[in-house]
Amino acid sequence: MESNRKLNFLLIMFLFLSNLFSTTAECPDCNYNDFILSIGKENERYLVYAGYFNFFDTCDISCSIGEFRWVDSNGVVNRIYLNLNPEICNRNKPWVVKLFGNEYVLGSSEPGEDSLLTNAVRSEVFRYKPNSKIYFFRELRAARSCEGISPEDTTVFSCPDIPLFFHIDFLNCILDTSEWVIQLVRAEDHQILTTIDSVGFLPNGNCPYAIAYGNEPYRMNHIRDLPDEFANLDVYIRISARRWGPTPFGLLFGIIISRANFSAFEEYMECEGTNGILGRKCNFEWSRFNRFYYEKVIEYLDSIVAVNNRPPYYSELPRNRYFLFSDTDYNALILNRYYSYDSANKLWIIPPEPNDSNLQRTFVKTELGEFTPQMTKYVIDNLKIQNEGNRAILTIKISQQRYQFPEENDKETEDFIVYLYALDGALIKSQRFDIKHNGRIELTMDVPNRLAVGIYLVTIFYENSTQSLTKYVLLR
Repeated sequence: MESNRKLNFLLIMFLFLSNLFSTTAECPDCNYNDFILSIGKENERYLVYAGYFNFFDTCDISCSIGEFRWVDSNGVVNRIYLNLNPEICNRNKPWVVKLFGNEYVLGSSEPGEDSLLTNAVRSEVFRYKPNSKIYFFRELRAARSCEGISPEDTTVFSCPDIPLFFHIDFLNCILDTSEWVIQLVRAEDHQILTTIDSVGFLPNGNCPYAIAYGNEPYRMNHIRDLPDEFANLDVYIRISARRWGPTPFGLLFGIIISRANFSAFEEYMECEGTNGILGRKCNFEWSRFNRFYYEKVIEYLDSIVAVNNRPPYYSELPRNRYFLFSDTDYNALILNRYYSYDSANKLWIIPPEPNDSNLQRTFVKTELGEFTPQMTKYVIDNLKIQNEGNRAILTIKISQQRYQFPEENDKETEDFIVYLYALDGALIKSQRFDIKHNGRIELTMDVPNRLAVGIYLVTIFYENSTQSLTKYVLLR
């Protein structure tokens, strides 16, 4: 009898632990035919997500939000598209910075709601019917931002019940409270009507997990009822970004574009996908998806050729022609199918559109297999600013990238314009430099007055550039 009790106890514990530490046994294969693909202008507009980031020394957190659609009582789906504010999301503005090869809007360092980021993106205006629901995708992420040996910790099991992929190992690495609130706003007077969703991250303190809070923080795909009292009004969706904490920088905002709707294959802990990846709804494989996406791009572009009896214009090519983890150069296969190739200059020649004043349009193949009209020619290696007497001195060191532009010859001199801004966007000084260089450049700018201790923004434009070099500098 006693042995039977022990056996039953062990069996119960085994089943309990198996359920606690395992995901769904079988992960079904993804049906890529059910995916929304970023092919065609309407799908490209829809598969744009608002991305928010907070970077710390040893870890970072993020929140991405998109795929809004309202569904009426008959099940009819109506997409709600996100629109960027061109006055804020403009690379010529001092708050737009370039990090990791991408452009972001840097929010305020002041605590509370960030008006700049809150107004950076909003949905188009729409009307919904009574008894409608709103669907959206929202993903919270936490990650270690550097490699290293995890510290020994004895508080793992005293932390809240948080999914394993929020485990970041480092204690006291998330220093701020970061929060995102999805609001329904009346278009007529911009009055907030109701809160649809609210989530955030807390400082993790002595917990090796990222601690999220709010409305279902450990779900990605969401459904909410829309209030009937606001039906048939002109409304829009706004994302209020908020931050409280000791770090000197605000949140970062940038758009995230995808080749397929995340909601089709991502969800926390539903099943374990290929290679043990958690956070999947189905067994997503990059190699199979890349091939499927490539075939759909060809099918779409072939239809343009058949209808118009001409190669596709550049504006008709899908914008998101990147293929992660691909062992085949699908980009080259796509372009070779429709355009002639200049092997001497390694360029594909794309015919002009009727309203294009250029004789031809050329695009350069970069090392990453992407095709872009321009690459970054210079990088800022070092910035230094210090007060000396009654003035401040800004010193900038710039280096030229190893590659050269095929359409340019090396120049002995180049024109640079340097702008120095305060964090509130006020221009302190600008100066033009005509520099003779041999790959490395050093610029020195005198500011006639002493500056207060704090953080400043340096933006540099150089000859024939459309993108600025941007970096922050701390005056101690």
